[in-house]
Amino acid sequence: MDTHVVAGYKRKPLELAFDITNVALMLGMIIVCVYPMLYVLFASISEPNLLSASRGPLILPLGFTLDGYALVLRNETIPLGYRNTLIYVVGNWLIGITLTVSFAYVLSRKNFMLRGFLTRMIIVTMFFSGGMIPTYLVISGLNFVDTIWAIIIPGSLSTMNVIIM
Repeated sequence: MDTHVVAGYKRKPLELAFDITNVALMLGMIIVCVYPMLYVLFASISEPNLLSASRGPLILPLGFTLDGYALVLRNETIPLGYRNTLIYVVGNWLIGITLTVSFAYVLSRKNFMLRGFLTRMIIVTMFFSGGMIPTYLVISGLNFVDTIWAIIIPGSLSTMNVIIM
C-alpha cells in the first residue's frame, strides 16, 4: 500500500483522499458564504449603468464610484438609526448585565431559602415561552408600547446567561 509521510506520520491513501475531499468541501462552503457579501460590496461600488447592463456573476467591481454611499449618507434617517441602535445595544447590555449578575448572585448563595424554587422556575422558562401575544399584553399593560423600553426590557434577562453565570 502507498503511504505519504506528513509530520512524521505515515498516512494511507484513503486518509489523503479524505483530507483532499474535506478541504475541497470546506473551500466550497467558504465560497458559498463569502461570495454574496463580495457581490454586495462590488455592486455597491460599481457604476450603476455598467451594473444594470451586466449579466452573470460579478467577480470584480464594474467601474468605481462611491455615489451610492454618498446618497445613503445624505439621508437624514441614517444617523437616527445609528443613534437608536446604540441606545438599544447599550441600554440592553447595561440592564441585562445588571439583572443577570444580580439574579445569578442570589442563586449562588447556598443558604438562600428560595434558591431551589427560583432555579426550577427559571429553568421552566427555558422550555416554555409565553409567546408573542402574552408578551405584547405585558408590554401593553406596562405602557411600553411605542417606547424604547418595549425593545430593551423584554430581551434584557436571559435565563441561559443566569445559569451560566
